[in-house]
Amino acid sequence: MRKDNEYVRLTREEDICLKLAERYSTLLCPIHKNDILVFEWKTQRSQRYWAKICRISGIFKALIKSLDVDAKFIIQIPTSSWEQLTDIQRQWVLFHELMHINFDPEKQKYKLIQHNIQDFRVILNKIGLDGYKSNTLTSMLDKDPISFQAI
Repeated sequence: MRKDNEYVRLTREEDICLKLAERYSTLLCPIHKNDILVFEWKTQRSQRYWAKICRISGIFKALIKSLDVDAKFIIQIPTSSWEQLTDIQRQWVLFHELMHINFDPEKQKYKLIQHNIQDFRVILNKIGLDGYKSNTLTSMLDKDPISFQAI
């Protein structure tokens, strides 16, 4: 088996997602335990992203349900990228991934929104374009919640 195809579930990061969704409920869609699974992708290949969220569908939905989990989304995190980030930077990256989730109340369905500066301006207004790389980011889970500028 090739080493770069191993996946490991990251329950700590799943818990962080739940805390972020609860703490920033005015910005993020409601999520519940097991709605989002986070997996580390053990790869030595360099990736151009820190994390990537995708909707669970098709055969993967059937496989996940066979594990008695009704997850809607998976966040995939390449090891090579994740190892370079601090815990606080990781919180911001997970928050960004959660911003992709949108709930349509009319259809009662979740969907993912694509990258669009307009949709993520709440983050850009707070930390700027290169903010994720900053070592001066504030923790999103310690002390008081961060106040984001209304758009």
